[in-house]
Amino acid sequence: MVGVDFQQDDDGAWQVRELRWLPATWNGPGHRWCPVAQYRLDEMAASGESCVSPEEDAASRARTKATVESMGAAEAGAVEWPPP
Repeated sequence: MVGVDFQQDDDGAWQVRELRWLPATWNGPGHRWCPVAQYRLDEMAASGESCVSPEEDAASRARTKATVESMGAAEAGAVEWPPP
């Protein structure tokens, strides 16, 4: 998932103000969408929960992060979705 905040300059041009990405995975046969951002992994570890398993959740986040950042997204200002 991606979240984008735009702002309009004084001259009327639109610019991206903030670009966020949220890694997620699917949980079991019910195919429930489950976010695996780092803050969620930390929360789930503290409570003993997981989406699929702690290892699979971390691997899903790592794959998403590698893909998002593979073409310079982090250098361009994209950040992992912060906690609510």
